[in-house]
Amino acid sequence: ENDIYRSSVEAAIKAASVSTGVKMRDEHLRSKDFLDAAKYSEIHFQSASVGRGKDRDMLRVNGTLTTKGQSREVALDVTITDRSRSPHGDEILYFAAVAEIDRFDFGVKYARGLIGRALKILIQAQATKRR
Repeated sequence: ENDIYRSSVEAAIKAASVSTGVKMRDEHLRSKDFLDAAKYSEIHFQSASVGRGKDRDMLRVNGTLTTKGQSREVALDVTITDRSRSPHGDEILYFAAVAEIDRFDFGVKYARGLIGRALKILIQAQATKRR
């Protein structure tokens, strides 16, 4: 925390866990038409740098996102949304990150011309500070 710009993040998300809140849509998103979760079980992000964000309370995390076997550079706009302590006294930080990607860059070309190319991504996460 004393030098947040030296931080890094690595995240692996199970492709089958992607949820929009609509069961039929979620099943379709997990199919070969979109994420092909059976073949590409994980979505992976590895940061390359952490810098100042658009606002005073934001960070810009640049890194590589790999989805469906395709890797591209993306930028996440990250905000710390809350802090708390666990019953054991560990500090917990809650984050929200947003990004926009072009789905064609990741080989997701189903319904070309019928569905937009730009996807907005919202990630909510929590981190426990290591002692």
